[in-house]
Amino acid sequence: MAKKKKTTKKNTIKKESPKNKKIEWLEGFKKEQEKKGIKISFGMESKEKRYFKFPPFNDFIGGILKGSWVVLWGIEGSGKTTAALDLIAVQLGLAEQLDEFVVIADVEGTLIGNSEWLEKHGIDIKHPRLIILHGKSMEEICDALLTMIKNDIKGIYLIDSISAMAPKGEMEDRKGNQRGMENDTVGLRARQQNKLGRLAIGSGFALKDITIVLVGQVYTGISSYGAPLTLSLGMGMKHLSFLRLKFSRGPRAGWPTRRIDGKDVHYGFTSQIMIEKVKQDNASPEGSILQVPFIQNHGFHYASYLYNKLKIEGRIVSVGKSITFDGETKFNKGKAEMEAWLYDTPEIAEKELLELLKKEM
Repeated sequence: MAKKKKTTKKNTIKKESPKNKKIEWLEGFKKEQEKKGIKISFGMESKEKRYFKFPPFNDFIGGILKGSWVVLWGIEGSGKTTAALDLIAVQLGLAEQLDEFVVIADVEGTLIGNSEWLEKHGIDIKHPRLIILHGKSMEEICDALLTMIKNDIKGIYLIDSISAMAPKGEMEDRKGNQRGMENDTVGLRARQQNKLGRLAIGSGFALKDITIVLVGQVYTGISSYGAPLTLSLGMGMKHLSFLRLKFSRGPRAGWPTRRIDGKDVHYGFTSQIMIEKVKQDNASPEGSILQVPFIQNHGFHYASYLYNKLKIEGRIVSVGKSITFDGETKFNKGKAEMEAWLYDTPEIAEKELLELLKKEM
């Protein structure tokens, strides 16, 4: 008989995978760097978004990413500040829940004592998490904003407007003497704007999910040479922006009108918003345009927007002294009555139009 070979058990030592060793080293390295203020993450986390109160804006751009730089610019009276306040109103309502703040740098001074206008746009002026900044120079305002960012005052920061900011060097020389109109300081504001962008990055605004919204203004749509005007911003700030929206007024033919004393009178205008630049998902492509009715003393008008949209789609038709929806008479109103319903009682009109759309779903 053949002898059985004795088998001896070998002590097998599991060799640590080189990959695991590298991960272990990276985790230690991550802790060391975080002590220095440098954030290292494995993989990428999807950013949450901030949303407007006006639904068409959210459909158009898909919300605004937290930790992003946003520019709203255009001619005077085109809806820029109102759009910014529409966003602010929602964020202020969520501030305590998210442990965030809303910071407004009121550079133009349009918000001082204008509580009625702010409240009309849904902003609680006595909210403990609403901070309004005023300052004489661009440097004073920017330093205050950057200090808050460094100290983890998270939330949304609005500067209205970046175009009205005056650098200290534009107002006085290094000895503190006031500069006159003849002193040339061309390019100083753009350089300071770029510096603000660099310092904001250094303060970690994006890592802290802070959203910075800049409102910029130009005073006419066409320059004296016939070329379209662009916003006077430092190239660094333009490069930083995740989203840049250009505001203007649409053709007068589409402006909201009312019949007063036998004449059609403009009751507002069409705010035309174009996406100049976008670096986020779920937004309309660059160059896309949204047109929304802007009613005086009210702002963006959702009831009129819905009504006009349904008219364009051919779903709402005016027939004599009644209005049909998908071929059925829904409103026993003539043109003047319909206008009064839309403009004088917008909340009721909006509710009834939305009810019609819900029934078909």
